[in-house]
Amino acid sequence: MPMVTASRQRGLTGRPTGARRTVRYARWLMDGGAMVEAWDDARGLFETARAAAQECERTRRMLRAMEDAEGATGGGMGARVSRGSVSDPMRRVDARIDKEALWHRRIEDNERVMDRATCVLYGAEQDGRGGIDAALGSVYADVLWWRYLAAESWDDVARMVGYSPRRCAELQAIAFDYVDSVGVDGAIRGETA
Repeated sequence: MPMVTASRQRGLTGRPTGARRTVRYARWLMDGGAMVEAWDDARGLFETARAAAQECERTRRMLRAMEDAEGATGGGMGARVSRGSVSDPMRRVDARIDKEALWHRRIEDNERVMDRATCVLYGAEQDGRGGIDAALGSVYADVLWWRYLAAESWDDVARMVGYSPRRCAELQAIAFDYVDSVGVDGAIRGETA
């Protein structure tokens, strides 16, 4: 596979295109907490949601590891300063708190993208009365949920929904065509094509 450089993966707008969308791009879509619709197609939305799900999981693992390491060291309350040095005993704690806050914001941003994709799958109330679930059927929505929001392999998706991996990919293509034909908001409402 040829290497894709950053300049080759950007479209005329300067934004990443197609499957090359990243979670950083998803954060760029946030405008004061309101989602800005800027995906070119359904695949772009769901690829962004998959990257967001993977980053959420990775960030949560890092937070747990930091908490575990902090608990294991059990550092005392006294300042640890070596002779002849000047040290701020709270510097490490402040840096950890800042990093933790950044990671929590990252998780919140990613969860917004994932929530938007879930609305496309199951409707605004995420109860199956809208979205792909209402328009095409629950298996279409479930295939996309397992593949993109749970970030599973095609083999795992197939096992979860009881179809072959090839059939799951076909259902995905049909669902993407549907979303592209009615638009994201139309899909959330469960409009028919």
